[in-house]
Amino acid sequence: MRIIAIFKRIMTELRRDKRTLAIVFVAPLLILTLLFAILQNSSSVTARLGVYQVDQTIVNQLKKNDNLHLVSLKERKSAKESLMQYNLSAVITQKENQLTVTYQNADTSLTGIVKADLTKTVSGEQMSKLKSALAKVTKRTKPGRAISEINSGMTINENYIYRKSNSSLFISIAPVMVGFFVFFFVFLISGISLLHERTTGTLNRLLISPVKRYEIVSAYTLAYGTLAVLQTVIIVSYVFFVLGVQNQGSFVLVLIINIILALVALSLGLLVSTFAASEFQMIQFIPLLVVPQIFFSGIFNISGMNQIWQGVAKIMPLYYGDDALTNVIKKGASISGVWLDLVVLIGFAIILLVLNIVGLKRYRRV
Repeated sequence: MRIIAIFKRIMTELRRDKRTLAIVFVAPLLILTLLFAILQNSSSVTARLGVYQVDQTIVNQLKKNDNLHLVSLKERKSAKESLMQYNLSAVITQKENQLTVTYQNADTSLTGIVKADLTKTVSGEQMSKLKSALAKVTKRTKPGRAISEINSGMTINENYIYRKSNSSLFISIAPVMVGFFVFFFVFLISGISLLHERTTGTLNRLLISPVKRYEIVSAYTLAYGTLAVLQTVIIVSYVFFVLGVQNQGSFVLVLIINIILALVALSLGLLVSTFAASEFQMIQFIPLLVVPQIFFSGIFNISGMNQIWQGVAKIMPLYYGDDALTNVIKKGASISGVWLDLVVLIGFAIILLVLNIVGLKRYRRV
C-alpha cells in the first residue's frame, strides 16, 4: 500500500508538471519529425558542377542527370577559385582523353552525387565507343585499329580541395561539431550558473540593491563570456593541432566565429535560466532549444527540404554559425565571405541580451 501511495504522489506531481510531460511526449516527436523532413528529401539534392573545355557529348550526357546542375565556365581559373566563385561542388576540365575532376568535398553527399553521375556518364560513353569499334571490326581486315580505339577511352583524374576521399567521418563533420560543442556547453554552464545564483538568493540581493539590471546582465555576460572565450580557444586549438583536422582558412577567423557563437549561447542560456525554477527544468530546455539546431547545422544537407523547414533553419543561431565555420574551414573563405553570418549572429546576441535585461524585471522586488 505504501508503494501505491508513493506511486500516486509521483504521478500527481508529474501530471501537474506540464513541462516534463511536454519533454517526455512532445520533444521525441519533434526530433523524429525533423529527421523525417531532412532524410526523406535526400534524393532531391542537386550538386553544382562546373565544366570547362569538356567534350560536348559528355556535357550533354551530364545534363541528363537530374541530380546535377551544370555551370559552363567561360575562362580558365584555378579549380579552387572557380569552386568558391560559383559555389560549385566540383569542377571538370578535359585534356585529350583525360578528365580532371576537382572536388570541393565540403559536403561529402554532393561529392558522392558528382562521382556517381560522372562515372555513369563516362562508362556509358565508353560502352558507346566499344560498340562502335566492334562494329568496325567486322568490316576491316585489320582489327588492330579498332582495338586501339577501344583502349583510348576516357580516364578520370580526381583531386580534392578539402581532405581526401577516404578520410574519416569525424574529419567531415568536425567543423559542425566544433560549433555545436561550443554552443552546447556555454549554454548549459551559463544557464545553470545563473539559476544557481537565483535559487541561492545571490541574484535577489543584487536586484534589491541600487545596481541596475543592465549592469547585472553585463557583468554576468562579461564573466561567463571570458570563460566561453577560453573554452573556445581550447576546443578549436585541440581540434586543429591535436586531432589534425584540416583548416583551409584563417585560424583567427575560426576563433572569432566560435566566440560570437559562444556569446549567443551565453545570452540564450541566461535568458532560459530566468524561466526555469530548478536545474532539472533548465535541462528540459535542451531537447527543445539545442538538439533541433544540430539537424540544421550542416551535418545534413537541407537544400532539398521543404521551404518551410528551410525557413525554420534560418531562425536558429547554429545554422549561421556552422555555415560560417564550414565556409572558412572547408572552403577557405575570408571574412568577406562570411560577414552576413557574423552580422546575424551578433544580432541574435544583442536581441537576447535585451531580453535578458527585460526578463530580470520579473525578479526585482523594489
